[in-house]
Amino acid sequence: MRGRLEAFLKAMRAERGASENTITAYRSDLMEFIKYAASESGPREWEGVTVADVRGFAAEALGRGLGGSSLVRHLSSLRSFFRHGCRMGWFKANPALGIRGPRKGRPLPRALDEMEVLKVLRAALEVGGKGSKLRWMRVKAMLEMLYGSGLRAAEALGLDWGDVDFSAGFVKVLGKGSKERVVPAGREALNALKDYREAMGGPKDGEPVFTTRFGRLSQRMLAKDFAALTRLAQLGKDITPHMLRHSFATHLLERGADLRAVQELLGHTRLTTTEIYTKITPKRLLQVYAQAHPKA
Repeated sequence: MRGRLEAFLKAMRAERGASENTITAYRSDLMEFIKYAASESGPREWEGVTVADVRGFAAEALGRGLGGSSLVRHLSSLRSFFRHGCRMGWFKANPALGIRGPRKGRPLPRALDEMEVLKVLRAALEVGGKGSKLRWMRVKAMLEMLYGSGLRAAEALGLDWGDVDFSAGFVKVLGKGSKERVVPAGREALNALKDYREAMGGPKDGEPVFTTRFGRLSQRMLAKDFAALTRLAQLGKDITPHMLRHSFATHLLERGADLRAVQELLGHTRLTTTEIYTKITPKRLLQVYAQAHPKA
């Protein structure tokens, strides 16, 4: 079963340009099913998997406390695997096709308000003189890029210095599905990057922007930086990289930005993905109503 799994993941990399985070998630989900099948003395080959096996896996996962959204993802991974297998001629049918996880309303993105963003930035600045100065200059530059350009954490971590155009005020990022896009970077973000680059001794264009002494900054080290920020900012909530991306989109819409422009900035393939941000900007809706309706 593992051989077919690895062949599927290899195809995901080659055909879809899937990121390593995506590959890791698919491998984890499908290995969960393989472990379930082994524990139940179930099928030893993928060809023997039935609809009943997939239903049993879903029931067992819920029984041991797996969250609804996680189960939905596991089942989606199974459907994708069997869909690929059917195309390759491995299987005649997709046993996971009609099985869906529990329906759940789409959660609204968590965003900081503008004052909270300032508190987070101030926390990074104030601690800069007390700890490792270079580390906190890196944290400040990362915060400015996540909030100022709406980058995903993986996109920011993947930046090289050659991707930053200081004169034009743009950065080139590699998004999901290896799609490249160019996004504007604000003055504060560019200044933070310049200060950080100078403190590093002027690295070359081909070198990573965000680094540690061991090499490119990892997701794990970034999580540690944000855990420290959560303690310092004292907002009563965990601060995450994605929260700053949500805040970027929310604040743009609240100040009148066009939804399609925000879609382009975020690198969303579908407008419906961006539309969720309109649900958390009641202030913007009132402004539009007051400005546009004749009897407002």
